[in-house]
Amino acid sequence: MNKPDFIVIGASKCGTSTLRNYLAKHPDILMITKEIQFFSCDDTYAKGLSWYESLFETEKSPKIRGEVSNLYSMQEVYPKSVERIQNYAPDIKIIYCVREPMTRIQSYWLEKRTHGGESVHYDFNTAVKLNRDKLVDSANYWRQINAYRNVFSDSQIHVIFFEDLIKNPHEVMKKCVFFLGVDTDIPLFDEVLH
Repeated sequence: MNKPDFIVIGASKCGTSTLRNYLAKHPDILMITKEIQFFSCDDTYAKGLSWYESLFETEKSPKIRGEVSNLYSMQEVYPKSVERIQNYAPDIKIIYCVREPMTRIQSYWLEKRTHGGESVHYDFNTAVKLNRDKLVDSANYWRQINAYRNVFSDSQIHVIFFEDLIKNPHEVMKKCVFFLGVDTDIPLFDEVLH
């Protein structure tokens, strides 16, 4: 069966894409390369589990499979995510990426302003007031992770701090792949992060 063994969650601008790219380089791991947001978006979820599992098919024989979605840690906007994940895979492992909240909010606001046009207000203070669900709520890490901790054991959850990933990617990735149960002695993380 082509079920995922783990998912990576975290607010936008917390290093989830970088983490996905690193994990995809590990020979024992198959990562879906784009965010499909299966468990969050009703229209995508309606495609069904067979469609979802087909995304993990490969000619290789990875030991584990995983995916990344920032929407899985936006409980206020996508409240069905956790329940759907738990019903589908109660033994799944979860990697949660976090970052200093104010820096994350500012970075995400700048990204939205640059790429999203008018989806958030041009004034930062006004944007925070008007777009709380997009900008602020996902940075309430305690609230987001507790939605998972209510249905998954702490042993299934591994938290990665963006600042640590930037400062010491080798150590963070070694702990991450150890948590996932794959070989930790593979020199994959030689790039410099910016």
